[in-house]
Amino acid sequence: MLEIKNLTHYFKDASHPLYQDVNLSFEPGKMYAVVGESGSGKTTLLSFLAGLDTPKQGQILLDGKDVNKIGLGNFRRDDVAIIFQSYNLLNYMSAYQNVKSALSITHSKHVGDKNYILAALAKVGIDEANAMKNVQQLSGGQQQRVAIVRAMLVDAPIVAADEPTGNLDAENSSAIVELFKNLTRELNKTVIIITHDQNVAQQADVQIQLADHQFKAN
Repeated sequence: MLEIKNLTHYFKDASHPLYQDVNLSFEPGKMYAVVGESGSGKTTLLSFLAGLDTPKQGQILLDGKDVNKIGLGNFRRDDVAIIFQSYNLLNYMSAYQNVKSALSITHSKHVGDKNYILAALAKVGIDEANAMKNVQQLSGGQQQRVAIVRAMLVDAPIVAADEPTGNLDAENSSAIVELFKNLTRELNKTVIIITHDQNVAQQADVQIQLADHQFKAN
């Protein structure tokens, strides 16, 4: 389980915190949507949960252990996979190679398992012919699916996604959210999505709203 304990953060002045004394928990097999107005601190929270930054006060715990004691580099490599809004695919590689490389870098138990990778891509509508194409030849929706599969297939128990449907139309957004929901349960991942889209948020198992310097789950 991933937990936030007594987290407080501010940028310049402690008397004007971005949020204060936040306590939240994130369970495996559930999808969480973090919502709030632009500039409210959603992406900053994601950076803490993904080990990209540290808060001014408080702890991020994985199975009861402070991620700082795990080591942020170790935590990012072994325990969390990040999906960026811009996909961050390696544009000189094919879809298949992007996923294969991620499994290799993270020392996944499925390293080198071509059939496993192709089967996962096929589940999200990327057949073998498209899997072997350079990712720049794929549509935006297809590239986003590749980015999601890449993050979900590594052994990390946590997936953190920053506005994963932000560049997609309504039809593709719905397909991506359904993909997240299915993979969350199938692979028993903890999935945390930052979104401004209420339609996306409403499909999550838990919505977390930023209000009055607190993130409130419902």
